[in-house]
Amino acid sequence: MSHIKRIAPRRNGWDYLMLWIKGIVMGTANKVPGVSGGTAALVLGYYEEFIFSLRRINVEAFKMLFTGRFRDFWIHTNMAFLLCILCGTVTSFFSISLLIDYLMEHYSIQIWAVFFGMVVGSLMHLIRKYKAWSGATVSSMLVGLFIGISAGMLDYSQGSENMIIIFLCGVISVCGMTLPGLSGSFLLMIIGNYKLLMVDSVNAVFYALKGLAVGDLTPIYDAENFHLMVVCAVFTAGTIIGVITFSHILGYLLKRYPDTVVAVIIGFVAGSLGIMWPWKENMYETVTLPSGEISQVVVGYDTYIPSLTSMDTWWAGVLILIGILLVLWVEAVGSKKTISQMQ
Repeated sequence: MSHIKRIAPRRNGWDYLMLWIKGIVMGTANKVPGVSGGTAALVLGYYEEFIFSLRRINVEAFKMLFTGRFRDFWIHTNMAFLLCILCGTVTSFFSISLLIDYLMEHYSIQIWAVFFGMVVGSLMHLIRKYKAWSGATVSSMLVGLFIGISAGMLDYSQGSENMIIIFLCGVISVCGMTLPGLSGSFLLMIIGNYKLLMVDSVNAVFYALKGLAVGDLTPIYDAENFHLMVVCAVFTAGTIIGVITFSHILGYLLKRYPDTVVAVIIGFVAGSLGIMWPWKENMYETVTLPSGEISQVVVGYDTYIPSLTSMDTWWAGVLILIGILLVLWVEAVGSKKTISQMQ
């Protein structure tokens, strides 16, 4: 009989399906510059479980794995939960995120409006639920606010295909997965490697898998495509190392200083609102890719105040309200479910 302590309630098939869908949302958010996957986890109500589950991937867990205690390892790490989130995230990169790419290109204001509303809604929920108000926690919020705003004002730089830089990009990018309000994709954009890592390399893997499905090995033998697959692998390795490392740090801080950490997170989320302001124009730069192809790459945003006489502005306002109400509704449903489980 195993005495390993569970860190989550038992779930049924429906619960795991919902976790997979939430993973899709998180993965989609991670791919959109300015939107934080951590914020999505926070909005959907599984942020703390996500952090603490990742924190369970430690020396003790590997001892269980290497000594054949697979069931204990599975329970100790809350692996069923993590795999559902991971599978959803991977699914999003080859499906929903492609739709988001299309919508961002043709209906950017509307999509940003929904995201903006969802973040406002999550911020309202966090502030309403937060009880540890004091001079120290308000100062922590202001620190988080300052960092969040500053992140949106950084200059963009030209990217690099150096594998060490690619690995470090993977480590850095998971900030958006573990820190609500701080977008990993936006950080990659600042570094200059967003297109390489979040578009080109992902597409290379997609084409390779698509080719393998029909017995076509051409994408693998193609030198440029194979190079991009290696880039994706190195980036993924950095992401895995980064997410486990950051989760241990955050898990420790959430356990020792929960009020301060949540206060900083609230500041982060508030600071990210400037990045997600719906009314902005993409700023492009013409670059030459390693293949010699000339491409237009987004290097920033130029925000503006919308005209109140335009119906598009009012429709965007409606979408912001829908985003707010959607988050508040999800939180209300989640709260009711938690109460019913406790009774």
